[in-house]
Amino acid sequence: MEKKIEMRPVEETYSKTIMVDKEVEQPRTVMHMMTRSRQVPSIRQRTVMQLQTVCKKIRKDVPLELDVACPCASASCGCSGKSGCGCSAPVCGCAVAQKFNTVIVDDCNQEEVPREVEYTEMTN
Repeated sequence: MEKKIEMRPVEETYSKTIMVDKEVEQPRTVMHMMTRSRQVPSIRQRTVMQLQTVCKKIRKDVPLELDVACPCASASCGCSGKSGCGCSAPVCGCAVAQKFNTVIVDDCNQEEVPREVEYTEMTN
Protein backbone atom coordinates (compact mmCIF):
# COMPACT_ATOMS: atom_id res chain seq x y z
CA MET A 1 0.00 0.00 0.00
CA GLU A 2 1.41 3.33 -0.99
CA LYS A 3 0.58 6.24 1.27
CA LYS A 4 0.36 9.70 -0.15
CA ILE A 5 -0.04 12.94 1.77
CA GLU A 6 -1.79 15.75 -0.02
CA MET A 7 -3.59 18.98 0.70
CA ARG A 8 -7.32 19.12 0.10
CA PRO A 9 -9.68 22.07 0.48
CA VAL A 10 -12.35 21.70 3.18
CA GLU A 11 -15.17 24.14 3.83
CA GLU A 12 -15.44 25.22 7.44
CA THR A 13 -17.50 27.86 9.13
CA TYR A 14 -16.18 30.14 11.77
CA SER A 15 -18.05 32.50 13.94
CA LYS A 16 -17.21 36.15 14.30
CA THR A 17 -18.65 38.30 17.04
CA ILE A 18 -19.81 41.69 15.88
CA MET A 19 -20.68 43.96 18.71
CA VAL A 20 -21.69 42.13 21.78
CA ASP A 21 -25.11 40.74 20.89
CA LYS A 22 -24.64 39.65 17.29
CA GLU A 23 -22.67 36.65 16.07
CA VAL A 24 -22.18 36.03 12.31
CA GLU A 25 -21.04 32.79 10.76
CA GLN A 26 -19.08 33.01 7.55
CA PRO A 27 -17.78 30.13 5.43
CA ARG A 28 -14.10 29.97 4.64
CA THR A 29 -11.88 27.47 2.85
CA VAL A 30 -9.10 25.89 4.85
CA MET A 31 -6.46 23.45 3.58
CA HIS A 32 -6.16 20.21 5.57
CA MET A 33 -3.46 17.59 5.28
CA MET A 34 -5.01 14.24 4.41
CA THR A 35 -3.46 10.82 4.03
CA ARG A 36 -4.81 8.43 1.46
CA SER A 37 -3.69 5.11 0.11
CA ARG A 38 -3.93 3.84 -3.44
CA GLN A 39 -3.44 0.58 -5.25
CA VAL A 40 -0.34 0.25 -7.40
CA PRO A 41 -0.14 -2.14 -10.38
CA SER A 42 2.68 -4.67 -10.15
CA ILE A 43 3.84 -7.10 -12.82
CA ARG A 44 4.23 -10.68 -11.59
CA GLN A 45 5.07 -14.00 -13.18
CA ARG A 46 3.59 -17.44 -12.81
CA THR A 47 4.19 -20.79 -14.43
CA VAL A 48 1.44 -22.37 -16.51
CA MET A 49 1.43 -25.68 -18.36
CA GLN A 50 0.87 -25.39 -22.08
CA LEU A 51 0.37 -28.10 -24.71
CA GLN A 52 3.05 -28.04 -27.38
CA THR A 53 3.41 -30.28 -30.43
CA VAL A 54 6.87 -31.86 -30.68
CA CYS A 55 7.87 -33.59 -33.93
CA LYS A 56 10.83 -35.94 -34.38
CA LYS A 57 12.15 -37.37 -37.64
CA ILE A 58 12.37 -41.19 -37.56
CA ARG A 59 13.96 -43.48 -40.16
CA LYS A 60 11.65 -46.32 -41.13
CA ASP A 61 12.47 -49.31 -43.34
CA VAL A 62 9.63 -50.15 -45.75
CA PRO A 63 9.89 -53.52 -47.59
CA LEU A 64 9.83 -53.38 -51.38
CA GLU A 65 7.49 -55.78 -53.12
CA LEU A 66 9.12 -57.66 -55.96
CA ASP A 67 7.09 -59.58 -58.50
CA VAL A 68 9.29 -62.54 -59.38
CA ALA A 69 7.77 -65.74 -60.71
CA CYS A 70 9.58 -68.44 -58.75
CA PRO A 71 7.94 -71.86 -58.22
CA CYS A 72 9.70 -72.67 -54.93
CA ALA A 73 9.24 -69.24 -53.27
CA SER A 74 5.98 -68.49 -51.47
CA ALA A 75 4.69 -65.24 -49.99
CA SER A 76 3.51 -66.94 -46.81
CA CYS A 77 6.86 -68.53 -45.97
CA GLY A 78 7.27 -68.49 -42.18
CA CYS A 79 10.86 -69.71 -42.08
CA SER A 80 12.49 -67.09 -44.34
CA GLY A 81 16.17 -66.50 -43.69
CA LYS A 82 16.66 -69.65 -41.55
CA SER A 83 18.93 -72.51 -42.52
CA GLY A 84 17.13 -75.38 -44.17
CA CYS A 85 14.16 -73.27 -45.27
CA GLY A 86 13.12 -74.41 -48.74
CA CYS A 87 10.65 -71.68 -49.65
CA SER A 88 12.95 -68.61 -49.55
CA ALA A 89 16.52 -67.50 -50.27
CA PRO A 90 19.26 -68.88 -50.12
CA VAL A 91 18.02 -72.53 -50.59
CA CYS A 92 15.49 -71.60 -53.26
CA GLY A 93 17.80 -70.21 -55.95
CA CYS A 94 15.32 -68.00 -57.78
CA ALA A 95 13.90 -66.38 -54.62
CA VAL A 96 15.29 -62.93 -53.99
CA ALA A 97 16.13 -61.71 -50.50
CA GLN A 98 13.71 -59.03 -49.41
CA LYS A 99 14.93 -55.47 -49.94
CA PHE A 100 13.98 -52.42 -47.92
CA ASN A 101 13.52 -48.76 -48.80
CA THR A 102 14.44 -46.26 -46.06
CA VAL A 103 11.86 -43.50 -45.54
CA ILE A 104 12.06 -40.57 -43.08
CA VAL A 105 8.75 -40.12 -41.22
CA ASP A 106 7.66 -37.36 -38.81
CA ASP A 107 6.51 -38.69 -35.42
CA CYS A 108 4.51 -35.93 -33.67
CA ASN A 109 3.30 -35.94 -30.05
CA GLN A 110 1.69 -33.34 -27.82
CA GLU A 111 3.54 -32.65 -24.57
CA GLU A 112 2.82 -30.34 -21.65
CA VAL A 113 5.58 -27.75 -21.35
CA PRO A 114 5.93 -25.24 -18.48
CA ARG A 115 5.86 -21.60 -19.58
CA GLU A 116 6.39 -18.34 -17.64
CA VAL A 117 3.51 -15.84 -18.07
CA GLU A 118 3.50 -12.21 -16.91
CA TYR A 119 0.34 -10.69 -15.45
CA THR A 120 -0.59 -7.41 -13.77
CA GLU A 121 -1.92 -7.43 -10.24
CA MET A 122 -3.18 -4.47 -8.22
CA THR A 123 -1.47 -4.39 -4.82
CA ASN A 124 -2.04 -2.06 -1.92
